[in-house]
Amino acid sequence: MEIELTQPKFAVGNEKMFFDFISKISRNERTALITHIDLDGMTCAKVVNEVVDIDFMKFVAYEGLNKNLIKEIKAEKIRKVILTDLGIDNFEFINELEKFADVLIIDHHTFQKDINSVNTVFINSEGFAASYMCYYLFSKIKKIEQLDWLVACAALADWECFLNSKWMGQVYRKYGETYVPAETNLKKGRFWEMQEVLSLFLIYFLDNLQIAYDFIKDIDSVADLRRYSNIVEKEIERCSSDFEREKEMYGDIYFWIIKSKFAVKGQVLNKASFDIKDKTLIIARREGDHYQMSARRQDGRVDLPKFLREMTEGFRNALAGGHLKAAGCTISVRDIDEFRERLGKIGKK
Repeated sequence: MEIELTQPKFAVGNEKMFFDFISKISRNERTALITHIDLDGMTCAKVVNEVVDIDFMKFVAYEGLNKNLIKEIKAEKIRKVILTDLGIDNFEFINELEKFADVLIIDHHTFQKDINSVNTVFINSEGFAASYMCYYLFSKIKKIEQLDWLVACAALADWECFLNSKWMGQVYRKYGETYVPAETNLKKGRFWEMQEVLSLFLIYFLDNLQIAYDFIKDIDSVADLRRYSNIVEKEIERCSSDFEREKEMYGDIYFWIIKSKFAVKGQVLNKASFDIKDKTLIIARREGDHYQMSARRQDGRVDLPKFLREMTEGFRNALAGGHLKAAGCTISVRDIDEFRERLGKIGKK
């Protein structure tokens, strides 16, 4: 069946800029794909790799856009870099990339400024999954409808599945499902179960996402991944119970530092936020010399990217960004006490 695509409304960039960039990729020039570590980012990689010959691929968290990655890309003699599903707040990173490569950024996060330039094409459309944006653009070059189920799962996982409801409905019907764009209806059925399995499976293999990438082949391959996702699911249940008992309360802000061998703070946070819609929930996880934090506020009364930028203002090497209801930040370990103090001051207002 022919499925009609929903055209994203681009806040910056456009289709012509995209096609101009792709048309200039030469077989004589090495191309890199850098994408996010979640299901949306993984799906972007699947889509791009169907159309572009990628010579170097890497999955990174937002703080992974740093000098070490620049050195790694440069050592690979890369001349074209495609970045997907990575909120770009580190403008110095892009400036360094532009010294030796042309850059294409396809993203859906809230952004601070238009960074289109002579060497960079920046395409952003909030409200659509980054993988759907990739699917929409790259499918105009090559038929890749065999990936529509995976893109639909990624859109569900990111809750970016409403502006393209017509397309989602067509994909669901193709696989014998019914799409009803309401929270209580979305969280059931085959597609919801698949995105859960895939998301938890990626957490299990977070230290080697290339293996995870190779495991995901087609819609029938998802069932084989459940043995990994079940392990992570049990850890989420344990951490959710710990969150309820141990969370720190600062007015309408709940804060907690998670301790887990798996990076499940986002899943614990999502689960809690659907029960506690009128509070700002923040869960932090220590990773080396910094804390990674995720925040949720389901009633939309707090602009989370703005809030986290204000909370981390003045912290050295801090990063913050995301979406209105779901955002994140990274701070140094040395700043965690000051972060708590700032929460306390807000809680007293």
